[in-house]
Amino acid sequence: MDRQLIEQIEYLHKQDKHQKIIELIYSIDENERDYIIISLLARAFNNVQNYDEALDNLMYIREDGLFDPLWYFRTGYAYYHKNNKEIAKQYFNKTIEILQNDPQIIENSEEILNSAKRLYSLCFENNDDNELNFIQRIELFWQWFEKNELEIESMIKYESKEINNFLSNGVKIIYDNLAFNIGKNYDFTFNIDGRNYLFYLIPRIIYSMPERLKEKWNFMPYLPSSNGLNFSIEIHNKKIEIQDVFIKIEFDEENDKFDLIFYNRQLNELNNADIEEAYNILFLMMENSIGEALSRIYIRYVDISDKKLTNMIPLTELEEYIKKTLLFYRKEIITDPINQYFSYTFEPKDSNILRYDIIAGTTSYYETINDYYNENIDDIIEISKCGAKALFLYYAYDDENDNEEIRREILNERYEIQDRLEKEVLKNKEIGIVLGGAMGIYNIYIDLIIYDEDEFIKRAKILLAEYDRNFYISALRKYSDIKNIFDL
Repeated sequence: MDRQLIEQIEYLHKQDKHQKIIELIYSIDENERDYIIISLLARAFNNVQNYDEALDNLMYIREDGLFDPLWYFRTGYAYYHKNNKEIAKQYFNKTIEILQNDPQIIENSEEILNSAKRLYSLCFENNDDNELNFIQRIELFWQWFEKNELEIESMIKYESKEINNFLSNGVKIIYDNLAFNIGKNYDFTFNIDGRNYLFYLIPRIIYSMPERLKEKWNFMPYLPSSNGLNFSIEIHNKKIEIQDVFIKIEFDEENDKFDLIFYNRQLNELNNADIEEAYNILFLMMENSIGEALSRIYIRYVDISDKKLTNMIPLTELEEYIKKTLLFYRKEIITDPINQYFSYTFEPKDSNILRYDIIAGTTSYYETINDYYNENIDDIIEISKCGAKALFLYYAYDDENDNEEIRREILNERYEIQDRLEKEVLKNKEIGIVLGGAMGIYNIYIDLIIYDEDEFIKRAKILLAEYDRNFYISALRKYSDIKNIFDL
């Protein structure tokens, strides 16, 4: 290995001069190219988007790369960008396995490990035209339910232990990771269970419920409130009564959020032994008491006290306290997380990355904003696994003179487009929802969750053609592919 050559290649790599690296390595006699040089050549081909050449070189040295995480990563990277994600998964998985077993095997192992994990997750992003979208899955679920309704009724009547397994087969038509409860009185309740993206998906399932079923069945999108009733849960052969869990409450008037401190002797004992389990039980009890929606909308912070504090009230009174407080401050009581909007502001950055120019915006799903900048893709991948898509539309505007009146007109145009998309294209949540939008220095952004992408694009193109703008669409994650919507 020529160390001087390696240093030169690494210098060019940092300068993003990947074509120069290819030319430099090709100037070397083929017999003098060792494993490291060919591996760096493959990296350069990946970086100029010539994935076939990258794979040709990587396969040439495959026997020497059997224990090299970089070989697996670069091979997976090439397959991923060739849209062969099933094969890419295998290589990223091997990269992760090697680096987790031996973090010291290469330099920058943590960086490569994080990149491999991210790309491995993205392999599950639904880009297959043959995959069913969310609307199609919902339709198939209701067909399955109607077909099997008599058997489900019989299982309820005779209290069959197999009912949950049987219903799981139907629910999995929509999504593998969808929890639910079934009651004796034909109550069927989906559970969010901490997966907040489901708040933006499950209501669409209920919306499509056949009219005939509504006469008998009561389907709910998430755990409802217990309306202040007491109930108990059993842990480690001990019962905890909801009314014996006490809370101290602080209200943040500016943000309409409640911070809670809990006390319960049994939970406190559990907290000393297993803090994670104690908090899980707290959230379970709270969500069953005030409902998953109110918990999502209004509860910001939860902590456990080691003693009972003054002015604590029973958990059974929390919902009433929340509603009375909001009424006192003349706040609207919101019961659906989709209808709760947050405002945010940013200091724009000098960057070519989309959304880094944002000045201010609104959203009903604040995690997507944080996740975008933190490169956390967990939620949007799970949304994709349901056959839906978290997307944003954007278009550029020209306001070189920084004219306040023109800027106001641009902002009004954004609200008009956003409103028309919601009413005329999405048809009030029929094929998707508007999460919010933002204004940047250069671009306007409209954030969406789409249940049927093909139908959305077909409808949106008709509406957006009325505006003298180029509209682009991207997944709601950093570094996603960007496409002109009129080219789709």
